[in-house]
Amino acid sequence: MSKFYPADAAQYVDTEVTTLQTDVTAIKGAGFATGTDSLKVLSDVLDLVRTELTFQHQADATLSQTNPVSATLYSVLATTANVRLISIETDLTWATTQPNPLEVVVTIDGVSTIFSFTNPVSATAYFASLNANAAANAQTLETTDRTATGRPFLLEGRSVKVEVRITWATTQPTPLNVRVKYAKR
Repeated sequence: MSKFYPADAAQYVDTEVTTLQTDVTAIKGAGFATGTDSLKVLSDVLDLVRTELTFQHQADATLSQTNPVSATLYSVLATTANVRLISIETDLTWATTQPNPLEVVVTIDGVSTIFSFTNPVSATAYFASLNANAAANAQTLETTDRTATGRPFLLEGRSVKVEVRITWATTQPTPLNVRVKYAKR
């Protein structure tokens, strides 16, 4: 009689249950108190594997630079492994001389992407936004946060660094602020 088509289905089920009980007993003998404990351990192992593949949100990386020096790159997020950038926001307040430009430099796996805004308005929030038609060194900072409308994240990579800079004709006291929302594996 075939194993898949037994004449006595009840006998087949009993045989399979006995085999399963034998396997659970073997697992118990390996140091587990019950078959339920072994399933819990297996579940915990699977959770660890799944967690390694999941991005976990981190506290925002921020910078508040008083009196930024013209053309100096300030680090907002030091080089970090396995990062997904959710959004980048920057703003500055200036009194006399308008800076030109305001730039956020994102380096991913050794390749830099530059988000910039020419002649930024004082006390206005700017957000990094990807433009598929623009070169990596010519991406834009916009006054609308486009990552919040239809895009789950901005960029990701194995090695990620975020920096900011402004260029002044005449350096003046001003706060330069940046907030990076990100997750990592």
